[in-house]
Formats: sequence, C-alpha cells, structure tokens
Amino acid sequence: MSLENKGTVKSTDVLIIGHGLAGMVNALALKEENPDLDILLVDKASTGYGGKANKGACVIIDIAEGHEADEVVEWHVRKSGEYLNNQKLYRRFISQMPHVIDKMEEYGAFVSRKEDGDVKLLPSFPKQCPWNLALMEYDFLIKYAARLKKQGCKFLDKVTVTDILTDGNRAVGAVGFSLLDGEKFIFKAKSVVIANGNQDYR
Repeated sequence: MSLENKGTVKSTDVLIIGHGLAGMVNALALKEENPDLDILLVDKASTGYGGKANKGACVIIDIAEGHEADEVVEWHVRKSGEYLNNQKLYRRFISQMPHVIDKMEEYGAFVSRKEDGDVKLLPSFPKQCPWNLALMEYDFLIKYAARLKKQGCKFLDKVTVTDILTDGNRAVGAVGFSLLDGEKFIFKAKSVVIANGNQDYR
C-alpha cells in the first residue's frame, strides 16, 4: 500500500513541528542562511497563536545589570532546577540573550527600550534574582508568520503530530492528524525540527 492511501502526503526540505517562538525563530534563521529552503511549520494551534511565549506576559529573560551569566546559572541550578539543569547549555542560553533580543527585534518584534537604547528591564520575581525581564509586544508571532509567509514558508494549523518517522538514526518525517476533521497526514522531510517546547496548558 502506498503512503498516499494512508493519508495526505506533504514533502518539504525542513519540517518544523511547532510554530511558536522556537519554531518560527528556527525558520527565520534557516531562511536567512538559505532562502531557497522549502520549510513547512505544523502546529495544533493557529498561526501566530501557537506556543506560550505570547501568553506568559510576553517577557524574555535577560541578565540583570551588574550581574554575570554565571550568577544566573547558579541561581537557577540552586533555586529552581534542583541541580538537574544542563548547566553548560543554560550558560550558553543566558549568555546569548542580549544578542537574541536584538535578533528578535531585527525579525520584527517590538522590544521595550529606554531613551538611551538599552533594553528596558522589568524587575524579576523573586526580587533577589540576578536576572530581569524584557517586555515584548503580544502579537510578535503574527509579524513573524507574515514575514515567513513572504519568504515562502508554509504553515499547517490545527494538526497534531503524533509520531516521528525515522530511517535508522535519522528523522525523515512525521505523521499526524487534523484536529478539525481527523484527516491523516504523512510528512516527508530532509530535516525535522521538534520545536513544540513545554506548552502544557490551555
């Protein structure tokens, strides 16, 4: 039996599962590097409303003035991670945040800034944290989606991915179904990005 008899087959260079912040930024970065890539983003939500970045007060963590990345890592490891954090990865993440915020702005998001151009940081909670929060607009994912569509990226909404297709140790696609009518989908891809994060409410 052919794949076509098992569901709607969609082929792409890059399949991105999840089109919240992580998925869209991945797509934007990939298009920046290779504009000719065929990219398909699939999500169980609607384009511009996926994930939780635009639902959790729309803030981004950044290192507080007068503090260093190592202090942020240590605070998270001791206070919230119960020593289970991947410390090297988290240090890389927090060290890159100033660059990431600039890049998100370059992609079209509005980030609140002071008159001198520095990012306006809000107090963190709890107050003794060595990090602060940068405020963003709530609709930035809609702007990202519009930019990606202009660059030729395709979006498939209201489809939940249930399994990854593999060939040996390589991910070569996925399967899923429409939440609206149950239509089955088979995705074939040269590369697969899993960007469905930790959205676990609503």
